[in-house]
Amino acid sequence: MATPSTIPFPVLYTQFDSLAQQIQQAYNQDKVVMAYDLLLQVEYAIKYYETYQGPGMDPAAMRALQQKYAASLAPISPKIKKAREEIEAMLNEFNSYNGWTKTYDSNGIQTFYRHEGNTPIHSLRMEGLINAPIFDVLAVLNEADLYSTWVPMMKESVILQNTSRYGKVCYMRIELPWPMWARDLLLVAYGVDMLDRDSILVICRSPLPSEPFPNPPVPNKHVRMEINFGGMLIQPVSATQTRIRWIVNCDAKLTHIPSWFLNTATHQTSYMILDTLRQKCQNVRGSEYEQRINQNQAVYGPARDLLNQYFAKKQNITQPQPLQGQPQQPSLVAQKMPAQYYGSPAFVQRH
Repeated sequence: MATPSTIPFPVLYTQFDSLAQQIQQAYNQDKVVMAYDLLLQVEYAIKYYETYQGPGMDPAAMRALQQKYAASLAPISPKIKKAREEIEAMLNEFNSYNGWTKTYDSNGIQTFYRHEGNTPIHSLRMEGLINAPIFDVLAVLNEADLYSTWVPMMKESVILQNTSRYGKVCYMRIELPWPMWARDLLLVAYGVDMLDRDSILVICRSPLPSEPFPNPPVPNKHVRMEINFGGMLIQPVSATQTRIRWIVNCDAKLTHIPSWFLNTATHQTSYMILDTLRQKCQNVRGSEYEQRINQNQAVYGPARDLLNQYFAKKQNITQPQPLQGQPQQPSLVAQKMPAQYYGSPAFVQRH
């Protein structure tokens, strides 16, 4: 990454509009890592020149540059940095098997749990291979309003807001066996293009209180669940096979249910979800998913083009490590972020 002092001020000033447009476009297209890296260069440069007293500086031009930054990049800068923190933290979760205990290994699916500090809640981890192209897997995951047709116990799934091309805010409602009340859930989810590292990452969590997303009231005899942190790492193994890895920490607010019973039921449900997802992904052709793909080329056209370009560049795709024991996975994080922009996100803190 270039340092601010290597960017001449006249170049920064004359190219700022183009740089700001590239950052906004990358962020809107879920290329968060690219947007973050370019944003960091621009912000470093502006900060450097704010106190620079050397030759070639024009105070009036500096003030104009600051005004341009305030109007174009300042509003989205916190969002990009927050997303980058979530990405880094989630990749670190996927890169380690420390603390995870395997609970199931059969039929091409593995499930794990990890005890979280002094809480009775376990984090869950699911991994498996799907005999379907990654495009089909992404399509099934993208059509969130159809989750109620295949996710166990889910009776309602609604997309409340599209936040980017592959970002959504969703409402979901889950029926539990009597005498437990039903649960509902608000979910923020967005995809991250990391095909330069052979992956698509999906971040999912409950919205933060500061985020201005729709917040429907909790229905009568319902309790709102919380997703403390979660994500999926989706990797093409070949043109017709996809590996999915899924980590989630969910508080279902079931305080009167024994933790051993709750965790056992949750582990069984996680296997059922991944197994059903696999079946859905393997039967996209001729389904409602295929109809939606054909009707929504604004979303699926760029996704198909991106994956076609990816496979054209890949003569031989290196298969991910086999799912056995606790394999040491290669790091997916290219580099650590600068300390002043990286803090440990609250959603991965262990309580």
